[in-house]
Amino acid sequence: MFCTEDDLLHHFSFNMLYVDILLLLFSIILFLYQTFNSDKILGITNYLPFWISVALLIFFIGSIPILFFRTTVSESIYFFILFMLNLISNSILIFGLLGNKQERTR
Repeated sequence: MFCTEDDLLHHFSFNMLYVDILLLLFSIILFLYQTFNSDKILGITNYLPFWISVALLIFFIGSIPILFFRTTVSESIYFFILFMLNLISNSILIFGLLGNKQERTR
């Protein structure tokens, strides 16, 4: 749609996206709360769902302000910030994938 629409950022409805992001953040916070109150906190660096949730938190918390101010910010700055958020969250995810140790089944 970015190729066909010249001004997509002003026509796209972001209200449902805000609700989706807030619901996702709420579920991630509940997951982290349960993780921190369990014995999995002792091996948190080897727990892949923790790294996935941290990467999603960073991406979505960082994207809320830039999505809110999308009409006042130029498109190059908007896409640069989204690119940097994506780069940071993907590098955290790759770090979690590389640092993850498989549990052995008996």
